[in-house]
Amino acid sequence: MKGIRFERVYKSFNHEPVLQNLNLEIPSGSFFAILGPSGSGKTTLLRLIAGFEQPDKGRVFVGDEDITDVPPHLRCVNTVFQNYALFPHMNVFDNVAYGLMLRHVHQDIIKEKVLATLEKVHLARYAYKPISQLSGGQQQRVALGRALINQPDVLLLDEPLAALDFKLREKMLIELVELQDDLRTTFVYVTHDQLEALTVADYMAIMNEDGQVEQVGTPMEIYEFPITVFVAQFVGTTNILYGTVIQQDNIYFLDITKVGRFVLPMPKEQDWQIEGTQLVMSIRPEKIEVSLRKLDTYQNYMKGTIEAIIYHGRSTQYNVRVLPDLMMRVFRQNEEHSTRDVVTYDDIVYLHWNSDSVVLFKE
Repeated sequence: MKGIRFERVYKSFNHEPVLQNLNLEIPSGSFFAILGPSGSGKTTLLRLIAGFEQPDKGRVFVGDEDITDVPPHLRCVNTVFQNYALFPHMNVFDNVAYGLMLRHVHQDIIKEKVLATLEKVHLARYAYKPISQLSGGQQQRVALGRALINQPDVLLLDEPLAALDFKLREKMLIELVELQDDLRTTFVYVTHDQLEALTVADYMAIMNEDGQVEQVGTPMEIYEFPITVFVAQFVGTTNILYGTVIQQDNIYFLDITKVGRFVLPMPKEQDWQIEGTQLVMSIRPEKIEVSLRKLDTYQNYMKGTIEAIIYHGRSTQYNVRVLPDLMMRVFRQNEEHSTRDVVTYDDIVYLHWNSDSVVLFKE
């Protein structure tokens, strides 16, 4: 297993920059997710690792080896594509064995390695079944097996679950995590699906539309402590509020015009500990408590009117209108069976939260 390093990589297509001065390190043996909107350069990153594209500037390393100019077939890197790219005229065994056949490996070794690989991807009993008779999830496992048979240092996965339905996608995500944990091969997983990235990743990178990395960290770090407004809004759902810092009796507040003053966490850094500083406050919907009366156990509250109630199964979302141009979203976990909500449409409600539930950014 080997890590990957991008050093000052620049890549453009038709004079339009896709990646700009990119520096990124992917730890050895990790399950690393790259998450970003369409056009952010996620797939281009994968193609640079695989050797299907070369950077205009900068270098790409696998381990300590500079692979920038190494041809694709000489890199110890394999790719699982979104459409799987299986050979329809071959059965499962021959699809997985294909890479070994090209290298003229002895038939006995091929059989041993293929059957061992099929065991790992739970396809041993389908070894001689035609590809056309497999389900989408089974075909995805064949593609994984074919990519893993040569024991690559790095496995690249380009939105490999996009063609699967939701239930099967959930199942395959867990299987991918277990497979990577067993193999300890470096997996690089590209997706635009936040849930997928948060589920599989040991570490993840968030890319913006300008082809730059906004933040790298564990899923918990990215979700709980985003360092930019873009990351806070792109990963999960959040409420964004704009205001001005004021101080009273050694307590810091965010003053939001027409809404109120809200207690802020004590600053760990000094850069916003000045009255008049313009701040952006992010509050995740699940960190807000909604009720019909004001609760004294919270530091902050605001009033609004229930405008929409959306049932998600595991949780219920409440859209609360505070001002004509300010809608707050609240998630409440559905912990008990109930056919009736405590609050309902057009109710005037209180939204509560504590200062340690917010994340702050400078404008």
